[in-house]
Amino acid sequence: MAKKPLYFWKITLMGNRLAEDIGIGNVEAPDAETAIQVAIEHFQITDPEQQKWLLATTQDLKSIVGR
Repeated sequence: MAKKPLYFWKITLMGNRLAEDIGIGNVEAPDAETAIQVAIEHFQITDPEQQKWLLATTQDLKSIVGR
C-alpha cells in the first residue's frame, strides 16, 4: 500500500471568541484527523475538553506554486 503524502498542519485550540484562539504548534501528517491525534500526543494535550476544540488547518502548496 502506498504511503499518503504528508502535509504540515497548524494546530489551534479554538476559544469562545476568535480572539481567544490559541496557536498550539505545527505537526506533519497525511490528513487533519491524524494531525490532531499527532498533536495530542506530541504536545501532551491530556484534557479531553481541550482535545474536542482542536482544529487542524493547512495550505495546499500546489495551489500556491502552480502545477
